[in-house]
Amino acid sequence: MKQKEFYSHLKETGLPVAYGMFLDVPPLPYIVYSFTNSDDVMSDNQNYETISNYQVELSTSKKDLASEEAIESKLKEIRTPYMKSEVQTESGKIYKVTYEVQIEGEKNGKE
Repeated sequence: MKQKEFYSHLKETGLPVAYGMFLDVPPLPYIVYSFTNSDDVMSDNQNYETISNYQVELSTSKKDLASEEAIESKLKEIRTPYMKSEVQTESGKIYKVTYEVQIEGEKNGKE
């Protein structure tokens, strides 16, 4: 799966989505996701399979089980395993749930 496809899947949750940050921040809740690093599989001195790690961050004004369920259902639907963590900002005004996911990409230069 390519990053563009992953973005489309996140949009299907019905929540506003941006890569990196919003230029004009929408009202809560919303999703911001970003690439963190790669864990490519290598063989014969080349990258055999691209594996990209992303963080998907849900920002809400309070614990929002419906938004979390929308994201988790979508990740399960597209068969993307995730690790989940959550924090509340120091000001206590924003609640953040972070999903760490791996997206497998191309094999031998072909998807």
